[in-house]
Amino acid sequence: MFQIYFEIRFLPKAEAEITQYHFHNEIEFLIPITPGGQLWIENSIYNLQPGTLFMIDEHLLHHQSNSAVPYDRYVLHVSSEELEKCSSPATDFLSCVTRAPRAINIQPRFPQILDCLKALASPPTGEFGGEVSRSIHFLSFLLEVCRLLDKVTEVYEVSSDTAALRILKIQKYIQNNCTRRLSLDEIATEFYISKYHLCHLFKETTHYSVVEFVNYCRITRACKLLRGRIPPSQVGEAVGFQSDIQFTRIFKRWIGVTPAAYYRKYASTSYIGRSASSKRPGV
Repeated sequence: MFQIYFEIRFLPKAEAEITQYHFHNEIEFLIPITPGGQLWIENSIYNLQPGTLFMIDEHLLHHQSNSAVPYDRYVLHVSSEELEKCSSPATDFLSCVTRAPRAINIQPRFPQILDCLKALASPPTGEFGGEVSRSIHFLSFLLEVCRLLDKVTEVYEVSSDTAALRILKIQKYIQNNCTRRLSLDEIATEFYISKYHLCHLFKETTHYSVVEFVNYCRITRACKLLRGRIPPSQVGEAVGFQSDIQFTRIFKRWIGVTPAAYYRKYASTSYIGRSASSKRPGV
């Protein structure tokens, strides 16, 4: 029996809320137990409600809204490689999770899923077979989730205030144009807003600056290309950086290693097509 590596935590209301933007180098499963305001996942906004499962892919910025509400939740992190390791041709957990909607209604099996999570979050006893039992509980959780995908409804994004909806449109514009030279002046002109008001509104609403979001879009694209075995010398310019020096500096700041080191790490594996990530700089 192989051992599956993952991290799970139960975070009570008293736990500090993560309102600052961040992203992970693993897939995150977030399961609210009590209502918690709203959750931003890149360009989408959702209500944090019990009976909802959020599956946040690698490299996706997310944070609670400005109106954060303390809430109980389970948070589980697992890497793509671990999901691939415990998959089979007939039961492909990795494909199942990564193709699923970001949020689904798990109410029909909520008690059973909670039982799996409680067992996983319990401190290890050190008894014989403990690590096997833990792996079995994790696989049971994955089976419950994947079997539900064809039976339950997707939880859709919610309407938000005018400022948030405006920022979502600006983010999508940046994502669609980040691989070329993109200035604050251009973005401000496109949305009939002053450059000062653009920067202020963007930062106030999302917790990150316009420039940080542009770099995020470029870095996530760079990671995908590097994991797809595109040499670093071809990636920087392809994703919108003006020089290899700038690309290397910003990439290392976000990811923690140089593009060349990142490329070497994934060029030596058989796994292609997924992106890895790190928490944001300064977190």
